[in-house]
Amino acid sequence: MDGMSFHNLLAQNATIPASSWRESFVIEHQGAYNEIIPKCPQFDHMDLSHCNKICVCEDAKNNTYSCVRTLSADTNYLYCVFEDTENFEEFYDLNKDPDQLSNAIQTVGKSVLMDQRKKLMELSVCQGPSCHKI
Repeated sequence: MDGMSFHNLLAQNATIPASSWRESFVIEHQGAYNEIIPKCPQFDHMDLSHCNKICVCEDAKNNTYSCVRTLSADTNYLYCVFEDTENFEEFYDLNKDPDQLSNAIQTVGKSVLMDQRKKLMELSVCQGPSCHKI
């Protein structure tokens, strides 16, 4: 957590120059799961969660991920890493693919990918004002 308030950006007559605001921030989700699913015993010990009455499940342990969202005048990226056995990654250039329909992890330039990986790592461990310039 870096502690920067969005309040002044959301004010009706905001006067904060865009250049003074950060360009990248972290998005995280911790997948929920249960060992035992009482109404769906066929899914016991499969690390699933939020199963409805017909045993359609909405979350899982391997749905845990961290992303970096980078947005500036010329950049609009989302890069994510999932905590699973495959080390699954996603990359989207949201200017080209705003609905995130095509994972571009295999086609994005190596320097862009390395930069996004570095930002995600740095933002995941920084604290307070040290996060503001990443």
